[in-house]
Amino acid sequence: MVEFTDRKEELGTLKERFEKLRRGELIVLYGRRRVGKTELVSRFLNGIPSEQKAYLLIDEGTSADMLRSVSEDISIAWPEVRREFRSWEDFFSFLAARAQDRRTVIAIDEFQRMHSDRRALTRFQKAWDTQLRNLPIMVIFLGSAVGAIHKIAINGKSPLFGRTTGRFRLQPFTYQTFRKALGPSDEEKLIRLYTIFGGMPSYLEFAEKCLKSHDYIPVLENTMLHKNGLLRDEPQALLRMELKDAGRYNSILAAIAEGYRNPKEISDQTGIEPGPLVFYLIKLEDYLGIIRKIVPLCGKHRPQYVFRDNLFAFWYRFVYRNMSSLEIENYDHVKERIRNEIGTMEGRVFEDISRELLTAYNGKNIKGVPLSFTEIGAWWGRKEGDIDIVATGKDSLLVGEVKYTNEPVDSDVPIELEHRLSFLNCSSSQRSNVRFLVISKSGFTEPAKKYMEERKMLALALEDMTELFDSLPLK
Repeated sequence: MVEFTDRKEELGTLKERFEKLRRGELIVLYGRRRVGKTELVSRFLNGIPSEQKAYLLIDEGTSADMLRSVSEDISIAWPEVRREFRSWEDFFSFLAARAQDRRTVIAIDEFQRMHSDRRALTRFQKAWDTQLRNLPIMVIFLGSAVGAIHKIAINGKSPLFGRTTGRFRLQPFTYQTFRKALGPSDEEKLIRLYTIFGGMPSYLEFAEKCLKSHDYIPVLENTMLHKNGLLRDEPQALLRMELKDAGRYNSILAAIAEGYRNPKEISDQTGIEPGPLVFYLIKLEDYLGIIRKIVPLCGKHRPQYVFRDNLFAFWYRFVYRNMSSLEIENYDHVKERIRNEIGTMEGRVFEDISRELLTAYNGKNIKGVPLSFTEIGAWWGRKEGDIDIVATGKDSLLVGEVKYTNEPVDSDVPIELEHRLSFLNCSSSQRSNVRFLVISKSGFTEPAKKYMEERKMLALALEDMTELFDSLPLK
């Protein structure tokens, strides 16, 4: 089993605030479903005496249904309490009385469902302002519907705006945390599984099954391709939960999965006008974190939109576009396509992993080469090709190429990389202090090694990446 991993900062903050609890703490902990909110709070609550904590899950339904559920959860947390809460005022008054003589933690999961009863949050707002904020009580609101949480807790007109004392948005794991959670293994396998499942904690169990199997494809077939697979409809379920017009978002995500990255290409491919398209892209980026906008460093070309969530990228490329085949159970066709095309996706993800590693070592040395930059990204032109890594400092520049192929890199790669420096729009002081970097999955030929050594270029093979990641502590 994959153990609880990471979240040290958030867990430490919750523990510290509870230890110092003298006045009310109102904390909103949110993020997409399966990102690990409930597990984090469960770990936090484990260290608190039972008489001082309660976990509540708000059910969907009427106000009476929600209050009935709250009453049941309170009786489970505190068996000595046998109350049927008839109103939200009654419940919040009970919490105030409970916290009079003891530090108390109340975790309320899926709290955005309370918004369906307009009185629930307005009554909480009144109770907080008049009673709870002056008592040693910590109220933790957990929520998965990111858009709804913005409306009720973050936006300026929301009922909780200005009252929260802490707000945490949990993000998916980085590659560093992903590989740490799965334990020591072949780096190529880990990169492949990260390409497929990304960093959502709840997907780790599926990645672990693939890791233990001699072939990952049968696990994918059962998990994502079969009609009853647990992840078969995962992206669709998230979109339906968060968005009103899931169809247009489907079209946008499918277009990005097919390689249409800039807004004009996406508009042409989907038929969505540029004006509305901007709104949809913002939703997918800022609210859901499925995609991200990138701009070329040291360049003036159009921005692009790429997947932030690897599972969505994989699903829209191999499941959504092949739904007709999957519906008639023609799994062999899809499995063959996965085997043939997964390498291309791995190459793109490996570029992100490489930038993640460099960021982790920013301010340190790699093989004696000091790293110091304020921005890191990539560069692309219209016809000139692209540069996988561009990291800029005030008076420094790092330019890199990333190759995820089965052949060792030859000297033509660093030579071409030097040539592409001329495409960058950067300062003379940056050009005068430029470093070149080549990262290669399969290492380097002897001519390449000699060429790079003579020019003091930094060369990293996959085994170097493994060693560097292994040396990093989890944050």
